[in-house]
Amino acid sequence: MKGAMTTTHGGYVSLLLDETMGKVLSALSIKAPTARLEVSFRKPMLLGHEHVVSAELRRSEGRKHWLVGQIRCTDDNVVVAEAEGLFFVPGARHS
Repeated sequence: MKGAMTTTHGGYVSLLLDETMGKVLSALSIKAPTARLEVSFRKPMLLGHEHVVSAELRRSEGRKHWLVGQIRCTDDNVVVAEAEGLFFVPGARHS
């Protein structure tokens, strides 16, 4: 989970955002895997500091669900990363 020096690895930051957005859908009883995830890294996510990860559903259209998420450092309330995700409910498989 450790990246360069005292920062959190970007892959782990992405995982936190993806998982949190997925939990929003799970709370709404929507089973939809990630179809697209775009992460913007604003500041380094420093190890040893507390952070809050949040997400919300922005829009739903049929089987598509768009969500946004962010990670804030609790020390100064600065956003360290933001994400936009598209989650898609799979259709029935054809035999």
